[in-house]
Amino acid sequence: MREIKFWRAFQEGLSEEMRRDPTILYFGEDAGGKVGGPFALAKGLQDEFGGKRVYDTPDSEAGCVGLAIGLDSFVAILQVHVLVTEMYRLYASKEHKEKFLPILASGDKLGGFALTEPNAGSDASAIVTRADLRDGR
Repeated sequence: MREIKFWRAFQEGLSEEMRRDPTILYFGEDAGGKVGGPFALAKGLQDEFGGKRVYDTPDSEAGCVGLAIGLDSFVAILQVHVLVTEMYRLYASKEHKEKFLPILASGDKLGGFALTEPNAGSDASAIVTRADLRDGR
């Protein structure tokens, strides 16, 4: 039986599962950095799986407490924050990126959005839309 350190077993297991299941995401302090976070647990993950599956997130004791108190609420807040941050990263003007991305990345402010679609209320999954062909477009 092969003997390896715990951190290496974690890293190998996580990589193996991420290769097997494309829906697995990894959030961690310095996950996208050269070091790979504490104990290098995420070293090389962002290179292999990209920035849309491996997220560098700030360490947050308050976030851990929130996680322990109510995982659903914490995950919903984090998902919305990441969604908003990604929209700025991918689609915002240079000026807006320079203004807002550092604030969002630091965690000083959380991203949010409001629903304005009829009949959706606050349920994002209830939004319905359609496209009509007009003038050949």
